[in-house]
Amino acid sequence: PEFNNNVAQMPFWAWATYMLYRALNDGRVRYWTALGLALGLGLLCKYSTAMLAVAMLIYTAVVLRHRPVWKTTGPYIAGLVATLVFLPNLVWLVENRFIALGYAQSRAGVSVGVFGGFLGGSNLAAAQAIDHVPALAIAGASGALRPAIGGNLTEKQREDFRFLLFMGLGPPALTLVAALVSGLGLRSMWGAPMWNFSGLIILLGAASYQREISLKRLSSLAALVFACGLCGYALAVKVVPDLRGQPSRLSWPASRIAQTFAMAYRDRTGRSLQIVGGDDVRAGVSAMRAPNRPSVFSQNRFTTAPWITP
Repeated sequence: PEFNNNVAQMPFWAWATYMLYRALNDGRVRYWTALGLALGLGLLCKYSTAMLAVAMLIYTAVVLRHRPVWKTTGPYIAGLVATLVFLPNLVWLVENRFIALGYAQSRAGVSVGVFGGFLGGSNLAAAQAIDHVPALAIAGASGALRPAIGGNLTEKQREDFRFLLFMGLGPPALTLVAALVSGLGLRSMWGAPMWNFSGLIILLGAASYQREISLKRLSSLAALVFACGLCGYALAVKVVPDLRGQPSRLSWPASRIAQTFAMAYRDRTGRSLQIVGGDDVRAGVSAMRAPNRPSVFSQNRFTTAPWITP
């Protein structure tokens, strides 16, 4: 896939969740501090990290064993650190009339009525379910797809399993509810960072059946699916677009495009390129690889590029 905000969130979601786990089980300030740092950086990647933060708040509020944590300084330290990390972006948002949220709304689209919101959420859920088919097929064929409740898990393992389930299913559930209430549409790619723990959930659920799992079959199937994924990616990004004579934008010679564009501008004006206007992809590529990194006049509209002044 393209390296974008959805991909960039992934390590911060995993890091934040692990830090919450350590903080709840250890209580050390350093884990709460790291949790706040991870959430703050995740929010800088994409605001949807807020769904993970809300899921964490709900978890610590509804699980009786963890409610006393709110009587300690830990959660407040995490909140303070996250706020400080995110604060510069929040100030920028306010100064620019929350333009980024408007962009997200334009990308998401608007669902009409309750049924429209339900349909948008259903499309997201269906896309994420399809993405899980290879992993579930591998687990099922190797004997790793077992119900954790029916196994001989220790109480600690059961608690860890519930924690993973909540962190894994809580954010997408909250996202679906938010879309239904607000009427905003959803794009399937937005669910990418929400499934970091799918593999862990499957493995922990099968922990009490580990002797019955065929590791040879598991590794063979995983290697096969990985190879098929690479071949499919090559076909979709390189082979098929080349046969059609329309190279995928992932294969564009970005440096050559930027240099050619910058040189053409210099030849005509005698000056270096300062601003590149156009759609996000073409203008972005031309600016990103240009020698002096000019600013991008996104979509040639001042409303979407507040850093450009008339």
